[in-house]
Amino acid sequence: MPEWVYEFPPVDRLSPATSAAIHLVEHRSRDWHVRPGNAAVLLRTYRDFLRRPGRQLRLFTSPCPACPSCMYLDIAIVRDGLEAVAHALPLGPGSELRRLLGELDDEFRRRTQPDPRRWRDRSGRPPPWWHRRRYEDD
Repeated sequence: MPEWVYEFPPVDRLSPATSAAIHLVEHRSRDWHVRPGNAAVLLRTYRDFLRRPGRQLRLFTSPCPACPSCMYLDIAIVRDGLEAVAHALPLGPGSELRRLLGELDDEFRRRTQPDPRRWRDRSGRPPPWWHRRRYEDD
């Protein structure tokens, strides 16, 4: 791994090697979710959502899902971004990020409710589980 990637700040609570791998894939990727600095922002957004008061949380629909500044108001889109980062990483760093996401996902599942109306998307396929939770406007 190039030495310059270790000069970037750590990403969340991840090891220096995984943080470096994230910075490297963020600078090499063409995926919209995997761009420089985005993984740290997405993890912070996910944690902030889970820190909200109350026992049960509901997701918010983004008012403009195509807008880069608004799309991440929907926490399911944030989770899509984190999944894209995990998928872009090599096995070791990807496993470490997935372990962290597993802990956060457990809290997400515990504090949100499934929505039986969201079990299929427009194509008829089931979306990822984090899209099948109750939203505020339900």
